[in-house]
Amino acid sequence: MVMTMTAACSSDNGTTEDGKARLGLEVTIGKTDTRTVYAIDQAVLNNPTNFAEGDVVGLSVSDASGHVYTTVNTPYTLNGTTWQGIDIWLNDTPAMVSAYYPYNASTDPTAIPMDCTADFDLLYVPFDEDNTVNNYRPKATIALKHAMSVFRLSIFSSIGAATISAVEMSGEAIRKAGTLNTLTGKYTFSTTATDIIRAEGLNVSVSQDVNNPTTLDFYVLPTGVDNSYLIITLTIDDKSYTATVSNRPFSQGRIYEFPLELGDGRVLTVSSVMVKEWDVNSHNWDHNNNEYYEVEPDTE
Repeated sequence: MVMTMTAACSSDNGTTEDGKARLGLEVTIGKTDTRTVYAIDQAVLNNPTNFAEGDVVGLSVSDASGHVYTTVNTPYTLNGTTWQGIDIWLNDTPAMVSAYYPYNASTDPTAIPMDCTADFDLLYVPFDEDNTVNNYRPKATIALKHAMSVFRLSIFSSIGAATISAVEMSGEAIRKAGTLNTLTGKYTFSTTATDIIRAEGLNVSVSQDVNNPTTLDFYVLPTGVDNSYLIITLTIDDKSYTATVSNRPFSQGRIYEFPLELGDGRVLTVSSVMVKEWDVNSHNWDHNNNEYYEVEPDTE
């Protein structure tokens, strides 16, 4: 099993006389290349691609079965190039490491509230039985990923000027709110009813250039349901236009781009959905003159 201790008789190289080794930690941001998103956190906006001095992750450790938690939600703080926290001693039994960012002392890592109407996303990595540590391999290298996804609507008009005043998205592919178990990577949703993710009160001119479409970004909680559907409704010049995407799953930590065309007969069509990792160049805070819209909570 994994031994957690605040003090132990150890040698300078981090091992004890009975062969236990101190857990070492290396935290990266995986393929996403961005820290978690806080629209009001200027420090994150100024330094999106690296963890900064004083950043804190919440660390949990389990045996390799994932059923015996020997350390849950303990803080590890970046000090220079080293993550520091309580000493966690490992023997020859494999152990798994999970972490999330930003750390909250009152958080239960098995049920972190997530809501795409808030200016908040989370970075985390669940337990992985293929990435274990023990006293022979005491350094845990973990790559955090985004808990949410971004749905990007790329819209252009081939029939002249048009203005968007509202956007709605619904369907079994997405939910507005739920809780995330960062140890397993699974969402629990409070309802099976279809959520409506809505942004209203917009005044967005639709591009007439297919090579430079108008783009709108939304945070969503992807359900991961296979062969799920998504309904996109735009209010354009006081009329509603709907496009449907069917038969595909949507996963955490990615950007899905939906090319939409307002065409002849003022019909809204969607072409092939594009997918890419959520990275610093593809999520827009201020880049490329893209518009970022927060999702407003339902008032109904």
